[in-house]
Amino acid sequence: MQKTGRQKTDYKYQIVFRFIPEDDLWVAAVPELPGCTTHGETKAEALANIEEAIEEWVATAQEKGWPIPAPRTGLEEYSGRFVVRLPKSLHRQLVRLAEEEGVSLNQYVVYLLSLNASRPKFPRALAAEVMVGLREELWSEMRKQWAGAPSVPFRQGLPWMMDPIKSTPFSTH
Repeated sequence: MQKTGRQKTDYKYQIVFRFIPEDDLWVAAVPELPGCTTHGETKAEALANIEEAIEEWVATAQEKGWPIPAPRTGLEEYSGRFVVRLPKSLHRQLVRLAEEEGVSLNQYVVYLLSLNASRPKFPRALAAEVMVGLREELWSEMRKQWAGAPSVPFRQGLPWMMDPIKSTPFSTH
């Protein structure tokens, strides 16, 4: 990135880093500033690049008269409370499980959410590979089980069953 003579901004934006192993690069982005993303061979280089990109983004917005989003502050933005709509059957199941544990429904749901939020993230690329493999196995098994069955719409008014691997109508012939 080319240096400019602009003054350093006082904005303190959250910077999100992500390592891309297939490119051997660190990507840095600022969620509050659309399109403010850069990369570097090291995390330190990505940090230096994104700091410069933030200044360029803010300077451009000022020149063009665009609004500049305020940086997100911290926990004060969150009340610790939100409403979730869920099926009655799931509500019933959660109440029963909370009762079995001897805790309130709120405590039980917070426990479940914290378990999921604190576990390591499953890499998306690996998840995609697993899903493709599972899909191929599922369609292979379905083809075997449905061999000889007539090709008909699986429900009135819905499209013909599609084979997602071949992107063609499902056929056993």
